[in-house]
Amino acid sequence: AVMQRDMLDVNKIHFILASLEDVTPLVTHIDAQVQQCREEFNLQPLKHYRAQYAIPNRFDTAEVIYVKRMLQVALPQPLRARITAELFARHVSKDERDFAEQLYCSPAQLREMAENGMSIGGHGYAHNWLDSLTPAQQAEDIDQSMAMLQSIGALSPHFLFCYPYGAYNQTTLALLKERGCAAAFTTKLGIASIGQNPMLELPRIDTNDLPHAAQAQR
Repeated sequence: AVMQRDMLDVNKIHFILASLEDVTPLVTHIDAQVQQCREEFNLQPLKHYRAQYAIPNRFDTAEVIYVKRMLQVALPQPLRARITAELFARHVSKDERDFAEQLYCSPAQLREMAENGMSIGGHGYAHNWLDSLTPAQQAEDIDQSMAMLQSIGALSPHFLFCYPYGAYNQTTLALLKERGCAAAFTTKLGIASIGQNPMLELPRIDTNDLPHAAQAQR
Protein backbone atom coordinates (compact mmCIF):
# COMPACT_ATOMS: atom_id res chain seq x y z
CA ALA A 1 0.00 0.00 0.00
CA VAL A 2 2.71 2.49 0.98
CA MET A 3 5.61 1.53 -1.26
CA GLN A 4 3.88 0.14 -4.36
CA ARG A 5 0.71 2.28 -4.16
CA ASP A 6 -1.48 -0.77 -4.75
CA MET A 7 -4.90 -1.24 -3.21
CA LEU A 8 -4.84 -4.03 -0.64
CA ASP A 9 -7.63 -6.55 -1.07
CA VAL A 10 -8.64 -6.04 2.57
CA ASN A 11 -9.35 -2.38 1.85
CA LYS A 12 -11.11 -3.15 -1.42
CA ILE A 13 -13.43 -5.40 0.58
CA HIS A 14 -14.08 -2.61 3.11
CA PHE A 15 -15.20 -0.22 0.38
CA ILE A 16 -17.17 -2.87 -1.52
CA LEU A 17 -19.17 -3.65 1.62
CA ALA A 18 -19.63 0.05 2.40
CA SER A 19 -21.06 0.67 -1.07
CA LEU A 20 -24.08 -1.60 -0.54
CA GLU A 21 -26.71 -1.73 2.19
CA ASP A 22 -27.69 -5.27 1.16
CA VAL A 23 -24.80 -7.69 0.61
CA THR A 24 -26.95 -10.24 -1.22
CA PRO A 25 -25.55 -9.26 -4.68
CA LEU A 26 -22.02 -9.85 -3.36
CA VAL A 27 -22.92 -13.27 -1.98
CA THR A 28 -24.62 -14.18 -5.25
CA HIS A 29 -21.58 -13.13 -7.29
CA ILE A 30 -19.14 -15.02 -5.06
CA ASP A 31 -21.26 -18.17 -5.08
CA ALA A 32 -21.61 -18.04 -8.86
CA GLN A 33 -17.84 -17.75 -9.26
CA VAL A 34 -17.27 -20.66 -6.89
CA GLN A 35 -19.64 -22.83 -8.91
CA GLN A 36 -18.10 -21.72 -12.21
CA CYS A 37 -14.49 -22.21 -11.09
CA ARG A 38 -14.93 -25.29 -8.94
CA GLU A 39 -13.01 -27.66 -11.21
CA GLU A 40 -10.34 -25.12 -12.19
CA PHE A 41 -9.36 -24.45 -8.56
CA ASN A 42 -10.48 -27.78 -7.02
CA LEU A 43 -12.94 -25.97 -4.76
CA GLN A 44 -15.16 -27.40 -2.06
CA PRO A 45 -18.97 -27.47 -2.47
CA LEU A 46 -20.73 -24.24 -1.52
CA LYS A 47 -22.29 -25.87 1.53
CA HIS A 48 -18.77 -26.43 2.92
CA TYR A 49 -17.91 -22.72 2.69
CA ARG A 50 -21.29 -21.73 4.07
CA ALA A 51 -20.92 -24.00 7.09
CA GLN A 52 -17.40 -22.83 7.84
CA TYR A 53 -17.57 -19.11 7.11
CA ALA A 54 -21.18 -17.87 7.29
CA ILE A 55 -20.95 -17.39 11.04
CA PRO A 56 -21.81 -14.01 12.61
CA ASN A 57 -19.53 -12.33 15.13
CA ARG A 58 -20.13 -9.48 17.53
CA PHE A 59 -19.67 -6.88 14.78
CA ASP A 60 -21.00 -8.45 11.54
CA THR A 61 -23.86 -10.59 10.26
CA ALA A 62 -23.28 -14.08 8.90
CA GLU A 63 -23.59 -12.83 5.32
CA VAL A 64 -21.05 -10.03 5.82
CA ILE A 65 -18.60 -12.41 7.48
CA TYR A 66 -19.11 -14.86 4.61
CA VAL A 67 -18.18 -12.19 2.06
CA LYS A 68 -15.14 -11.12 4.09
CA ARG A 69 -13.77 -14.60 4.73
CA MET A 70 -14.35 -15.88 1.21
CA LEU A 71 -12.46 -12.91 -0.25
CA GLN A 72 -9.83 -12.73 2.50
CA VAL A 73 -8.67 -16.30 2.99
CA ALA A 74 -11.10 -19.11 2.09
CA LEU A 75 -10.67 -19.15 -1.69
CA PRO A 76 -7.33 -19.61 -3.51
CA GLN A 77 -5.49 -16.30 -3.78
CA PRO A 78 -5.74 -15.90 -7.59
CA LEU A 79 -9.50 -16.47 -7.54
CA ARG A 80 -10.30 -14.26 -4.59
CA ALA A 81 -8.11 -11.48 -6.00
CA ARG A 82 -9.97 -11.69 -9.30
CA ILE A 83 -13.41 -11.64 -7.68
CA THR A 84 -12.42 -8.74 -5.40
CA ALA A 85 -11.11 -6.73 -8.36
CA GLU A 86 -14.34 -7.35 -10.29
CA LEU A 87 -16.54 -6.26 -7.40
CA PHE A 88 -14.37 -3.21 -6.66
CA ALA A 89 -14.57 -2.05 -10.27
CA ARG A 90 -18.33 -2.63 -10.35
CA HIS A 91 -19.29 -1.02 -7.03
CA VAL A 92 -16.48 1.38 -6.06
CA SER A 93 -14.00 2.53 -8.70
CA LYS A 94 -12.49 1.37 -11.97
CA ASP A 95 -9.24 3.26 -11.21
CA GLU A 96 -7.54 1.39 -8.37
CA ARG A 97 -4.29 3.35 -8.58
CA ASP A 98 -6.00 6.73 -8.23
CA PHE A 99 -8.09 5.40 -5.34
CA ALA A 100 -4.94 4.10 -3.62
CA GLU A 101 -3.17 7.44 -4.03
CA GLN A 102 -6.03 9.18 -2.26
CA LEU A 103 -6.42 6.54 0.44
CA TYR A 104 -2.93 5.66 1.65
CA CYS A 105 -0.22 7.72 3.32
CA SER A 106 2.86 8.24 1.18
CA PRO A 107 6.38 7.38 2.40
CA ALA A 108 7.04 11.12 2.77
CA GLN A 109 3.96 11.60 4.93
CA LEU A 110 4.85 8.65 7.15
CA ARG A 111 8.43 9.89 7.42
CA GLU A 112 7.16 13.29 8.56
CA MET A 113 4.93 11.64 11.15
CA ALA A 114 7.83 9.57 12.49
CA GLU A 115 10.12 12.61 12.62
CA ASN A 116 7.52 14.43 14.71
CA GLY A 117 7.22 11.78 17.38
CA MET A 118 4.57 9.39 16.08
CA SER A 119 5.18 5.72 16.83
CA ILE A 120 4.66 3.63 13.70
CA GLY A 121 4.67 -0.16 13.96
CA GLY A 122 4.51 -3.08 11.57
CA HIS A 123 1.29 -4.63 10.31
CA GLY A 124 2.67 -7.02 7.73
CA TYR A 125 3.58 -6.01 4.19
CA ALA A 126 0.52 -7.23 2.27
CA HIS A 127 -1.97 -7.69 5.15
CA ASN A 128 -1.95 -11.47 4.86
CA TRP A 129 -3.39 -13.96 7.30
CA LEU A 130 0.06 -14.86 8.58
CA ASP A 131 -1.03 -18.22 9.97
CA SER A 132 -2.04 -19.27 6.43
CA LEU A 133 1.49 -18.73 5.07
CA THR A 134 4.48 -21.05 5.09
CA PRO A 135 7.34 -20.15 7.48
CA ALA A 136 9.35 -18.79 4.53
CA GLN A 137 6.42 -16.69 3.33
CA GLN A 138 5.85 -15.34 6.84
CA ALA A 139 9.50 -14.39 7.15
CA GLU A 140 9.42 -12.60 3.80
CA ASP A 141 6.26 -10.67 4.69
CA ILE A 142 7.58 -9.58 8.09
CA ASP A 143 10.99 -8.64 6.64
CA GLN A 144 9.33 -6.55 3.92
CA SER A 145 7.26 -4.80 6.58
CA MET A 146 10.41 -4.05 8.58
CA ALA A 147 12.14 -2.77 5.45
CA MET A 148 9.27 -0.35 4.88
CA LEU A 149 9.58 0.91 8.46
CA GLN A 150 13.34 1.28 7.96
CA SER A 151 12.81 3.32 4.78
CA ILE A 152 10.69 5.91 6.62
CA GLY A 153 12.95 6.05 9.68
CA ALA A 154 10.48 4.26 11.95
CA LEU A 155 12.26 0.96 12.63
CA SER A 156 13.58 1.03 16.18
CA PRO A 157 15.73 -1.79 17.63
CA HIS A 158 12.61 -2.91 19.53
CA PHE A 159 9.78 -2.37 17.07
CA LEU A 160 6.04 -2.95 17.53
CA PHE A 161 3.78 -5.20 15.48
CA CYS A 162 0.04 -5.79 15.11
CA TYR A 163 -1.18 -9.04 13.52
CA PRO A 164 -3.33 -8.57 10.40
CA TYR A 165 -6.80 -9.99 11.17
CA GLY A 166 -5.35 -11.06 14.53
CA ALA A 167 -3.94 -14.15 12.77
CA TYR A 168 -0.63 -15.66 13.91
CA ASN A 169 0.90 -18.93 15.07
CA GLN A 170 4.00 -20.19 16.82
CA THR A 171 6.07 -19.57 13.70
CA THR A 172 5.01 -15.92 13.69
CA LEU A 173 5.98 -15.54 17.34
CA ALA A 174 9.38 -17.13 16.76
CA LEU A 175 10.09 -14.92 13.72
CA LEU A 176 9.16 -11.73 15.56
CA LYS A 177 11.23 -12.71 18.59
CA GLU A 178 14.26 -13.44 16.39
CA ARG A 179 13.93 -9.98 14.85
CA GLY A 180 13.76 -8.14 18.17
CA CYS A 181 10.08 -7.25 18.23
CA ALA A 182 9.30 -5.69 21.63
CA ALA A 183 5.53 -6.09 21.64
CA ALA A 184 2.81 -7.37 19.33
CA PHE A 185 -0.93 -6.89 19.51
CA THR A 186 -3.65 -9.47 18.89
CA THR A 187 -7.38 -8.90 18.35
CA LYS A 188 -8.20 -10.52 21.69
CA LEU A 189 -10.39 -8.15 23.69
CA GLY A 190 -8.87 -6.94 26.92
CA ILE A 191 -6.63 -4.49 28.75
CA ALA A 192 -2.97 -5.37 28.29
CA SER A 193 -1.13 -5.96 31.55
CA ILE A 194 2.65 -5.76 31.38
CA GLY A 195 4.12 -8.70 33.26
CA GLN A 196 0.98 -10.82 32.94
CA ASN A 197 0.29 -10.95 29.21
CA PRO A 198 3.00 -12.32 26.88
CA MET A 199 4.56 -9.31 25.17
CA LEU A 200 4.01 -10.77 21.71
CA GLU A 201 0.37 -11.66 22.44
CA LEU A 202 -1.05 -8.51 23.99
CA PRO A 203 -4.83 -8.06 24.03
CA ARG A 204 -6.34 -4.72 23.06
CA ILE A 205 -9.60 -2.82 22.89
CA ASP A 206 -11.18 -2.48 19.45
CA THR A 207 -12.33 1.04 18.58
CA ASN A 208 -15.83 -0.42 18.23
CA ASP A 209 -15.70 -1.19 21.96
CA LEU A 210 -15.12 2.43 22.92
CA PRO A 211 -18.09 4.70 23.75
CA HIS A 212 -19.47 6.57 20.76
CA ALA A 213 -20.50 10.22 20.94
CA ALA A 214 -24.19 9.27 20.98
CA GLN A 215 -23.59 6.86 23.85
CA ALA A 216 -21.60 9.44 25.80
CA GLN A 217 -24.50 11.90 25.65
CA ARG A 218 -26.93 9.47 27.29
